[in-house]
Amino acid sequence: AVPQAAPGLGQAGAGAAVQVGPCAVLPDTAGHDEKVRAVFEELDMNQNKVVEAEEFKRAFKVLHFDLSGATVLDLFNKADTNKDGVVAFQEWQRFAEMYPTLLDSLYFRARDYWEDHRQKEEIKARREEMEAKKNAERHAGIVHMEAQHRTNQQEKRLAAAEQALSEIVDAEREAKARLLEGQRDTEGALRERGQRAQDLEVARERERQRTLAHHEAQKETDRTEQILQWQEGEQAAALDKERQCAQVVLEAQRETERCRRLEAEATADLSSAKEREQHANLALLEQRRQTEQAQDRLNQADLELAQRIQRAKEIEARSEEATAATEAEKHRRNEEETFLQTARAREQQAHMHHLESTRAVEDQDKKVVAHEGERTAALQRRKQVEEQEKPLLEQEVRLREQRDSLEEKEARLRNEATVFHGARSRASPSPFHSSPVKLG
Repeated sequence: AVPQAAPGLGQAGAGAAVQVGPCAVLPDTAGHDEKVRAVFEELDMNQNKVVEAEEFKRAFKVLHFDLSGATVLDLFNKADTNKDGVVAFQEWQRFAEMYPTLLDSLYFRARDYWEDHRQKEEIKARREEMEAKKNAERHAGIVHMEAQHRTNQQEKRLAAAEQALSEIVDAEREAKARLLEGQRDTEGALRERGQRAQDLEVARERERQRTLAHHEAQKETDRTEQILQWQEGEQAAALDKERQCAQVVLEAQRETERCRRLEAEATADLSSAKEREQHANLALLEQRRQTEQAQDRLNQADLELAQRIQRAKEIEARSEEATAATEAEKHRRNEEETFLQTARAREQQAHMHHLESTRAVEDQDKKVVAHEGERTAALQRRKQVEEQEKPLLEQEVRLREQRDSLEEKEARLRNEATVFHGARSRASPSPFHSSPVKLG
């Protein structure tokens, strides 16, 4: 059974979704009946089971037959044996028997027509695919450029982050150096304060010792005054004894002299004690002044120590802030580096996609060029075949015309002979009833 043919010749318009004709299923070695059926279905463009004159002429035009319109119309009239204006399949079978070369030419040209249409559609699809790949390539190029731009921006941000990190690390290092210096200053201030506190303790101890010495001098002065008072009392008693006892004048004088010496010694001792008391008082005042100076130095040391401790705390706070800022900047730098790696990976992926798109476009272009070359070669071969077919078709048409002319003459002669013999038979008596004719 012959497969159902596709829409007829000439219905493969631009952009139309046309099925492949019978050429896709009939081989080069198709039999005569298969060719008759296939060509008839190709000529029957509106699929009404008959071939109309317009369809016949259109098929010869589409298939590039170099025949005049009169010749084509004459061929159609010869195919339309019952002269009803259309060619039925039985009429077409008879016509194909009379024009086998024309049948082969119609069959192979129809097959080549659909093959060319398939190639054009394939080339069109390849071109559309190539255009899509070009668009994909352009898009990939844009994506690659954007990825490169993002990578460059990310590299700049990473460089800025590294610069900021370097500055923050330097600031942290400087803050730590100031912190160590402040700690050393604080330790020095603590040592100095301890030394001044020790000096204050020593001065206070000296002040206590000198206060004790001053008290001892005062006590000694008081004892000396008491002795002097006692000596004065003894002297007064001695004078009284001198007045009372004249007899013991000498003894009393001696006693008085002794008392006077003792009184002079007591007076000297009192002067010496007062002098020592005065010296002790001066030393106590000096020591108190030194103690006050030591207390002032200690207070100054406490103030400086408090200031240095405050500065050390501030430096430590700034150092902690610098450390926190360094950690935050390191984290941000690591994030920027991660983003850069991601951007580079995306750029590499976009670059590979762009290269693949470029290679795909080049491959598709080669395929399109190859298909166009194949189609061009096929068209050239088809043109050569058509040029070779032309004299054969003209010869077949001419021979068929001559044969038809001879057949018409033969039929006319036969008709004339039949008419002549009929007339003669009517004019002459039957040889069975007439008498023999005598020849001159």
